[in-house]
Amino acid sequence: MSKPTVLLGLSGGVDSAAAATILLEKGYDVQPILMHNWQEDAHCTIKDDIKDCQAICDHLGLTLDIINFQAEYRNRVFDHCLKLFKQGLTPNPDILCNSQIKFDVLKKHCLQKDCQYFATGHYAQTEKREGAIALMCAPDLIKDQTYFLAQLTQSQLDKTYFPIGNLTKNAVRDIALRQSLPNAHKKDSTGICFIGERRFDHFLKEHLLTRPGKAIDCTGKVVGTHDGLFFYTIGQRRRLGIGGVKHANPAPWYVIEKNLTDNTLVVSQNKSLLYKKVVKTETPHWIRAQISTHQPIQCKLRHGPNFVDAHIISQDPEHAVIEFKEAQEAPTPGQYLVFYKDNECLGSAMITEQL
Repeated sequence: MSKPTVLLGLSGGVDSAAAATILLEKGYDVQPILMHNWQEDAHCTIKDDIKDCQAICDHLGLTLDIINFQAEYRNRVFDHCLKLFKQGLTPNPDILCNSQIKFDVLKKHCLQKDCQYFATGHYAQTEKREGAIALMCAPDLIKDQTYFLAQLTQSQLDKTYFPIGNLTKNAVRDIALRQSLPNAHKKDSTGICFIGERRFDHFLKEHLLTRPGKAIDCTGKVVGTHDGLFFYTIGQRRRLGIGGVKHANPAPWYVIEKNLTDNTLVVSQNKSLLYKKVVKTETPHWIRAQISTHQPIQCKLRHGPNFVDAHIISQDPEHAVIEFKEAQEAPTPGQYLVFYKDNECLGSAMITEQL
C-alpha cells in the first residue's frame, strides 16, 4: 500500500524542518516545496533559503521542489498592500500571504500534484467541531500563529496539517537537535519578505509617490513636517523628526491620527490619546460559525499571547463595530482584529477606523 503524500511548505527555518521530520516519522511520503514569491534584488535574495532548504532535504533524503509565485504574490499581496498604504492604512502582508498564497495558490498546486495533504510549520492546530474544522491555538501561546491564519476558510483548512502545532518551541528545537538537522540552531526569521534588509520607509519611497506635509498637535499647531502619511502608523514614536518645539516638555511624541483630507499628521505627547475602546472593522470573516452581537468574545489586536475581552456591538454586510472591555493602545486601521473563544480562533476583521 502506497504511503499518503504530503506537500510541505519548506522555508529553511527550523519549524518547517521539524515538521518534515515529524511527517516522515509518521510514515508519510513528504514532498517539500519552497515558494519563490519576490524578485531578487540587492536587499532581498532567495539563495540562502534555497541553500538551507537543500541542506535539510539532503539530510532527510527528500527532493526539494521550488515554485515561482512572484506574479501571484505581486497581484494578490503586494499590490493590495500598496493600495492600503495609499489609503492611510497599515496592512499586514503576512495575513494576506497566508490566505492568498500559501493556503490558496500553493494548496491548489498541492492538489494538482495529487498530494493527499498539505502541511506547514505553523504553530496552530485543527480539530473537528460540529461537522466543521476549528482552528485552535497552539499550547505555546507566545509562538501561536493563529493570528496570521485568521482569514483562512474551511476549504483551505481541509486536509491541512500543522505537524508542530501541538509543540512548544523548545520541543521543536529538541527534535531538530535530536535529528541533527543542519539548521537546528538557526534563529527565527522576522520582517516582511519583500523588504529584505533595508529600512521600511526607504522601501516605500521606491514604490509610492511621497507627499510631504505638516505635522500638527491636537490643537492644530504646526510642530514639524512629515515625509508622507504612508510612512507612519498610529502609535509610532520613532523617526517622527519632531524636536525643539517651543515650550514643549521632553516627553516623546506619538502619532495619533493621519488625516488624508488635508495631508496632516496629528501628533501628541499625551499617550493616553492612543487608547480607544471602540473600533469599526470590515465585515468579519468567520472560520467556522458566525458570532452574534453582544456575545462575549476575546480578541487580539496584534500577534502575541495576550487576549482582550470584547463584544460585537453591531455587524452587517459592510462592517462591524467592536467594543473592548477596557480601552486598548493604538488599535491600528489596516491591521486585523482576530477573534477567539476557548482557545479557538473564530475569525478576523480588518480595522478600518477608531471610534
